[in-house]
Amino acid sequence: MSIFVIAGHTKVLNNFEENTAVLVTASIMQACVPFFFLCAGYSLAEKINFDNCKTIDLAKIKYVLIGIIKKYIFWSLIYLPLALVEYINSNNTFVYNLLSYLKGFFFKGEHYNSWMLWYLLSFIYCLSFIYLCLKKKIKF
Repeated sequence: MSIFVIAGHTKVLNNFEENTAVLVTASIMQACVPFFFLCAGYSLAEKINFDNCKTIDLAKIKYVLIGIIKKYIFWSLIYLPLALVEYINSNNTFVYNLLSYLKGFFFKGEHYNSWMLWYLLSFIYCLSFIYLCLKKKIKF
């Protein structure tokens, strides 16, 4: 699946004539990201005992969640100069650009040339949801 992720991002299939093999390969490539998201969820679920939620499980989730949030903020700051240049060149108002950045930061996980951060933001929302459900003792 890693090879398909790389192939999808490098658009390797654009060089081939469209036929059944290319369409099947493209379909498999579209399943790569959900596959990795499922793997991440499975790996997390293996570490948590959902039947008998203890505070240690909540502590594990909180620890991982804080780490992912730190990574997301760090990488958002790394990509901030690129986003600023793009916003300055857009000739939009400051308020529009600020709201656009906040929307991208909190809801999309992407800005100019930082589209890959959506994965971290999705993971943050998923972990937060799991944490809140376990804290409220909601059964899965």
